Amino acid sequence: MKSTARLQHTKGYQAMGSFHSDDVDLLMSQSDRDYKPPQLPFDPASDNNLTFNHQTGGSDFLLDPNWTFLNHGAFGASLKVGYERAEQWRYHLERQPLRYFDRDLLPHLVYSARQLADFCQVSHREGLTLIPNVTYGLNTIISGYVEEFREDSHIILWDTTYGSLKKMAEEYCNKVTEVSVIPYFDKAHELNEPSEIFAMALEDALAKSHHTTKHALLILDQTTSNTAINMPLRNLTRIAKERDMLVMVDGAHGLLANEVILDDSAPDFYLSNGHKWLSCPRGVAMIYCPKEELRDSILRRPAVISHGFGQGYQSRFLWDGCRDYAAALSLPVVLDFWRSKGVASVQESNQNRLRLAVSALGNAWHGRSDDSVTLVPMRLHGPTMALVRLPDSYQSAISTSDDAKYVQDMLFDRAIEVPINAGYVQANSVQSQFAALTKDRDKFQNEKDDAERESKRAQERLRRLKQEQVALLTKNQACQECLGTLSRKQTMLQQEENRLRMVTQSERKALEACAAHTSKLVKQEKEMTKKFTSDMGKANGEAARLLGQQLIDKIVKNVSVDSVKAVVSNSTMSTSCKVKLEQMKLVQQKLGSECARYEEVKDEFRRSNTSCNGMPSGGATTTQAESQMEIFYSVDA
Repeated sequence: MKSTARLQHTKGYQAMGSFHSDDVDLLMSQSDRDYKPPQLPFDPASDNNLTFNHQTGGSDFLLDPNWTFLNHGAFGASLKVGYERAEQWRYHLERQPLRYFDRDLLPHLVYSARQLADFCQVSHREGLTLIPNVTYGLNTIISGYVEEFREDSHIILWDTTYGSLKKMAEEYCNKVTEVSVIPYFDKAHELNEPSEIFAMALEDALAKSHHTTKHALLILDQTTSNTAINMPLRNLTRIAKERDMLVMVDGAHGLLANEVILDDSAPDFYLSNGHKWLSCPRGVAMIYCPKEELRDSILRRPAVISHGFGQGYQSRFLWDGCRDYAAALSLPVVLDFWRSKGVASVQESNQNRLRLAVSALGNAWHGRSDDSVTLVPMRLHGPTMALVRLPDSYQSAISTSDDAKYVQDMLFDRAIEVPINAGYVQANSVQSQFAALTKDRDKFQNEKDDAERESKRAQERLRRLKQEQVALLTKNQACQECLGTLSRKQTMLQQEENRLRMVTQSERKALEACAAHTSKLVKQEKEMTKKFTSDMGKANGEAARLLGQQLIDKIVKNVSVDSVKAVVSNSTMSTSCKVKLEQMKLVQQKLGSECARYEEVKDEFRRSNTSCNGMPSGGATTTQAESQMEIFYSVDA
């Protein structure tokens, strides 16, 4: 009951779910002045918790002294202080589980996260949270990135990238570009700055890639796992930002081994494990994302969804279900241990020990200790790991992973735990010659394959040319036939033109004859019309003189001849007048016969005009003649 008395209870639930603690996001964001660190719920110095009985001598680790352990980079080795604190937390958990989970756990997880943020000198404390391991964080980031950018997602990694990370990228993303930097390792020995090989390899790979780099996710290793090489993070991050890429750093080998300063130049995402070089108990890691918009988008969905989902960044990640959180809770005491040793001096000591070990192995195996005995110049190797070429007697023309496993098993049987890799070591002179021959053979084979492919393409082109030749011959024959047809039609058209020319000449003569005949008829018509008009005028004048003005007026008013006769017969008329009247009758009879003769002339004229139909001169003459005849008949009427 003593623990219950010292707790400060809150009104209502402040944290996620039904946890009896304060809001973890609020606790993480508080300033150092406002934040109150929680007190341990047990006495760490008490002997009542656990009794340890480990034969480790004066070592800070729990490692078996009968073994030579040279593989901290795989799964690490826990410090005694971290292991003991984790065991104390486990013991406290079993004494009262609900008290541990509901009231103690979350505030102390926040305290661990704040301590780690200070250790990494982060510029945005609220951007750091704790996760079980880097694999958890990588799955979260890659899946969230692909979900956010969908078809625009494009992951760029390296041939030295950790194997499981490659599998994640291939599983989540459809567009993955692998930058081949291993072929550039030999150039590293020739450059003043060996780390430039990464920028060279990246630029070359992007130049060959068909995918855009906008919004691409560039994955970097702080220290590569299998090749133990430190990447130039700042330079590569700068290149990525110039191309509008996001940057994620897999810093699994980062904490304590390297100086981790997550200031404003930090990448978009940084992950690191606590169990490797920091030497925490296994089960604690970190993820750092300084930008709130990325935390709310790409990091919106953790790999494991629990009570904190849909709430703050810390709530989403700190609690992922009922499991052992002892490693995370032991983090403060581990950090205090390294601070007490001096972080910078520990790092310098590790680097010096690495150089001494490489020099000792180089001299023992190769009689020298320069950069030729390592995979790349020592400046490129990590501060805690390096690859040293095995003695020539252990080398073969073609080394495989089976050969490496054989050597590693042999060393394991001698209580030496050390990783052995194949495929990266430099070849001796025999290997170089064999490699050169193999390269020449491959080059010849490639050239042969290229020649065969080119031959097939040439044969295919020849086949198409023959087909085109046959088609052209067929078209040529058709064109010749068309030319023959056109020639025959041209001859026919020439003949028709000659015939039409002859017909035109005949028609011209006929038209000229018709025009002459028409002109003659028109002349006759004019003469007859003139004579008729003259005779008619004379007759009318004579009648006027004989009958007088009164008789003419009656004739004009359509008085019939019989009426005139009656008038004349009833009138006293002189003998000379009667004679004149008889003469007028004779003139009228003569005019009647002339009218009949004019009808005949008119019919003959029309028949002549029909035979000359279409001629301009004849047409004009016909119109004129008909008009004159109409005048004639008007006078006759």
